[in-house]
Amino acid sequence: NIMLNDPASVSLNDFGWFKSSSHNPQDIVNVMSLSEPMLTSAVIIEDVIYGTEAGVNYAEFLVESFSTFGMYAKHKFGPLPVTLTAFNANCQGETLEINWTTASEFNASHHTIQSSRDGYTWNVLGEVLAAGTTNQSTNYTFQTQNFGGLTYFRLLQVDMDGETEIFGPISSNCQLENNSMTVFPNPTAENFTVHIETTQSFENATLELVDMTGRVIRSQTLDLNAGSTLMNFNGAELKAGTYFVRMRGENDRFAPVRVVKM
Repeated sequence: NIMLNDPASVSLNDFGWFKSSSHNPQDIVNVMSLSEPMLTSAVIIEDVIYGTEAGVNYAEFLVESFSTFGMYAKHKFGPLPVTLTAFNANCQGETLEINWTTASEFNASHHTIQSSRDGYTWNVLGEVLAAGTTNQSTNYTFQTQNFGGLTYFRLLQVDMDGETEIFGPISSNCQLENNSMTVFPNPTAENFTVHIETTQSFENATLELVDMTGRVIRSQTLDLNAGSTLMNFNGAELKAGTYFVRMRGENDRFAPVRVVKM
């Protein structure tokens, strides 16, 4: 029987057991991987019985001959990849600034910034390289377009080994001073949404989708109310290329927005 004062946060089931003909434990350790046991000079013991006696957890198994035997962790136990202490979004006119702070990082590769209108469908805004491994506080800043209206943001932290962790989401509700349009997702594979932000209401506005030559592919007349309006487009039948969404009204004109169909 092998008896351990097992910490409450770690279960014996998180460990495996092995025996080896080698009498040098360091030789065994040197051929083991951190992510997966590779016991080229040892045999993994499969039949292990776990139990508790007098408040102490134990593992019991049978060996047919004297050997060097021991235990290995089935999972990696170590510091958390990233400790996030702050995450916020600030409206700055037509620009939105996303800031976050980490207290420490361990083997961190990069941070991916994502946005969403509904909190379910997420689009990648960009990436920022991480600090790698550090015990010092690190501040990050990422600037993007002010989408206007309620928008959600989250961070996807990626480790050196490809493991990921999600932070957030947070939200912002930036109001634009001028009439504007944004398109998401952009680039798009199929459907996309046009978000229209207006400071005034007007009738008989014409929303147009045009190609690079200025030819109108689609058009729709609508009445706009002050505030936010969402218009959904079916882009599945569009050929791959670059298009522009433009809005024409009686009293105002919106800056056209480029849309890339993949």
